[in-house]
Amino acid sequence: MKNIDCLKGIAILLVVLGHSIQYLYGNEVAFHNRLFNYIYSFHMPLFMFISGFVSYKIYVSWDNIKKRAYQLLPPFFICPLIASLLFEGKFEINSFLRLLKNPDSGLWFLYVLFIISTYFTIVRLTTQRIGRGISENDITTQKWQTIILLVSGLFLFFACSIVSIKLSNNEDINFDCGTPLIALHSVFYMSGLITKIYYERFIDLLKKSWMFLMIIWFLLASFWEFGHKPTFIANPNLIVRVAYYYITAFAGIFMMIAASLKFVKQERDDWMLKSITSLGTMTLGIYALHLSFIIGVVRDWVVLFEWNHELSVLTVFVLTTLGSVLLIKIVELGNLAPQLILGKNQF
Repeated sequence: MKNIDCLKGIAILLVVLGHSIQYLYGNEVAFHNRLFNYIYSFHMPLFMFISGFVSYKIYVSWDNIKKRAYQLLPPFFICPLIASLLFEGKFEINSFLRLLKNPDSGLWFLYVLFIISTYFTIVRLTTQRIGRGISENDITTQKWQTIILLVSGLFLFFACSIVSIKLSNNEDINFDCGTPLIALHSVFYMSGLITKIYYERFIDLLKKSWMFLMIIWFLLASFWEFGHKPTFIANPNLIVRVAYYYITAFAGIFMMIAASLKFVKQERDDWMLKSITSLGTMTLGIYALHLSFIIGVVRDWVVLFEWNHELSVLTVFVLTTLGSVLLIKIVELGNLAPQLILGKNQF
């Protein structure tokens, strides 16, 4: 689907742009940058939502887990280790353990996506087996699929949230195994799966509502700050922060989907759309390579010129994007490298 690849292309460009701001000026400045906060209000939830959407199948098999493992885990582990060897001159096996204990210190999205997608695949495999013993017709209906996904998704959300809170409250433990990220993003993956079930019914409605969704998202995101705190409420409690986070993110997600349905036509074939959809087919590689190898080098070069803020960010963004695409093309020339670094597999 051309509109999905276009969405993925736009999303990965937003990832690179957000990181360009963050790498240039550090967290303290970036977290209060308005453009940075607009981007972070929905871009990773959009990626997780799309991952769930494109992963949905009426029937699943154990091969789905195997494919995800080959696609996501090698880059998650290998890219940081190679980067450490190249830039720090050391290669530590203990880095594997550190990544598992605190995946947000590396390419966390790959790890979180693997855990969430594996969980939902196991749930659906179990459901299929039970369904064969109960009623093959009922278990595959849209209603039952939705109920199963919703209940299992909420269970994962609350289970990981509870574990995350308990770990954070224990002063003797300095790791979380990615449980906060799994909790937050499982809802988006689940929503992508459920949306795919009913997608055809709501295409026309989405096309008509893109402007409304954009206004809602823009108004909500205007008060968004990193850490999910709505700035129009003084000292918001946890429930308010979580609700605001999800409402804002979903407004952004459906705004993007609606806009892509409205403006991205299957028959459209101009150079800009070709470029964006092409980027959408290499999102994993751009994500892994730009963080591991490209953006730090580009940042160090750009700061030497002491340009103004906008020009510096634009330069880092453009050079990082182009450098990542070029490195992907080089890696693809190898035999084993595409598997280890880009998650390419033979399945």
